[in-house]
Amino acid sequence: MADIQFDEEQEFSRPSFSESASAEHQPILVRLVLKTGLVTDPKIAEYVLLGIAIVAFIVSIVIVTSAGTPPQKTGPVEPEAFRIQREASMRR
Repeated sequence: MADIQFDEEQEFSRPSFSESASAEHQPILVRLVLKTGLVTDPKIAEYVLLGIAIVAFIVSIVIVTSAGTPPQKTGPVEPEAFRIQREASMRR
């Protein structure tokens, strides 16, 4: 049992990627942002997508909180027919 040896350095190492292979493994949205030509670096494209997600989240919070406020009541609204009848009875 004392003859067992482990190669710990190789067991949990990360696989190495070349630059050309990493372009194929980029997420679709990152590739889409890169195709627009606004940014050229994939890391910056990720930051752009993160910014878009944060803005969308804030806008959704504003919409949800503003939709929850009830409309202000201005008092009872009198139907047009009742108003005309009341004015006619006041003239007599």
